[in-house]
Formats: sequence, C-alpha cells, structure tokens
Amino acid sequence: DGSSSWPKAWNKHQKSLPENEPRTAVAYGHDSKKGLNIDKYTFGLDSGCVNGGELSALVIEATAEGVKHEVKSIKCKKEDKKSKKEKSR
Repeated sequence: DGSSSWPKAWNKHQKSLPENEPRTAVAYGHDSKKGLNIDKYTFGLDSGCVNGGELSALVIEATAEGVKHEVKSIKCKKEDKKSKKEKSR
C-alpha cells in the first residue's frame, strides 16, 4: 500500500540530511505490536512489560568520543487477572 511506519520514515529522513546537518534521535513507547524496536535514530522501548515481557530503558552517556547509548531491560512479572481485580477494589 506504500505506507511506512513513522520510525522507518524518520530514520530515512535523518540519513538523507546533508553531512553537516545535525541529526535528531527519538525515544518512544506505547507500541507493543512492534516491541523493542531500535534503529539509528529511533528507539522504540515498548518491550511488553504489561503482558509479562520486559521493561526497557535507554541509557545515554556523554563521553570524550561523543554520545553513547545502551538499552537495558529487566523481566516483568505478568499480573494474573485475579490479583488485578483485587487491587482495583
């Protein structure tokens, strides 16, 4: 159908900028269909914690060589429906 996801379009645009132009990276969540989705200029961090997957964070660090980043994830417990109902009371 010719459509493209916005992260794919964003990365394509950033890569097409002239060499001397600054680049912008975007970190986002709430896209569990795609899951953890890391590219050069986009960081999709929804790794399905609410469904028992993982909780992910993007750690950004300034170094003498420039900026470096790393994704850290921890396992989540899936809450059963019974305990969820009890908490909502």
